Amino acid sequence: MLSGCLDVGHGRGLSADGHHLLPNHIKCGESVDSLLDAVYPGITVLDPKENNDQYFLECTILNAQNNDVDGLNVRVLQRLHGPEKICHGADSVITEKGVDGDVQYPVEYLNTINVSGLPLAKLKLKIGAPIMILQNIDPSQGLCNGTHAILTQVNKHVLEVRILGGEKWPLFHR
Repeated sequence: MLSGCLDVGHGRGLSADGHHLLPNHIKCGESVDSLLDAVYPGITVLDPKENNDQYFLECTILNAQNNDVDGLNVRVLQRLHGPEKICHGADSVITEKGVDGDVQYPVEYLNTINVSGLPLAKLKLKIGAPIMILQNIDPSQGLCNGTHAILTQVNKHVLEVRILGGEKWPLFHR
């Protein structure tokens, strides 16, 4: 079973168009919806007010491309109960004439940029959704890059989360 996974990592087993041909034993169907059904069974009936920590600790999809991640996030979010909350990123800067140059990009253009390491201009969330912390905010409290959490509250400038696995879980269980 492991050899098929290693083939993917070594670039073997590619189709004529360069896509990986996965062995049947690691496929979760033929569509994104069948993948989501296999990884997140019963997600549509989860109550966001309930503690679903163990459910989300056991269900994760890893992906290498931001565009694919964004698409999966949208589809998983649609399956979760509750109203969608939208958080907007800061989209203005203070510049000095002559120092920063006279090149100004329209905010609309800047908001379309989606690269690793930069936050999204518009983040859609739901209470009870799983999230991953991407910055080292407070490592002594377990709030560091890669920490999995559940969103519990959305305020104007602050997202409140519950770290999955309990208090300081990422620090003590790596």
